[in-house]
Amino acid sequence: MLDAAPKRSLAATLCVLEEMLIQAEWILSMGGYSGITYNVTYDINPSVRDKILKTVSHIKEKVKSIAEQFDLEQQTKEANRQLTANLFYCWEVQRQIDSVGTAKSKTALRNFLIHRLMHL
Repeated sequence: MLDAAPKRSLAATLCVLEEMLIQAEWILSMGGYSGITYNVTYDINPSVRDKILKTVSHIKEKVKSIAEQFDLEQQTKEANRQLTANLFYCWEVQRQIDSVGTAKSKTALRNFLIHRLMHL
């Protein structure tokens, strides 16, 4: 068995992996989607889609097996905290955008966005 610290690390790693797999499943189920500034076209043929979904399912089974083997507890994530963390950045960008009007504030917005993009 694992000590507490490696066990937490393994649980966190598997959680991130599982979230990525769920996102892949979501993308494959959407058939393309659009935002305001982008468009994601669905360019995956059905046989490739099926292979990817099969692989995703296989990996999820492995995650389940590892979680059971090391007696990892299921993490509870609160929607409020996740949304707050995800939207904080958006609120800050909105605040900067709202302040645009003068050349000085446009420069400040440009610098802010460049700084944020470099740290993604």
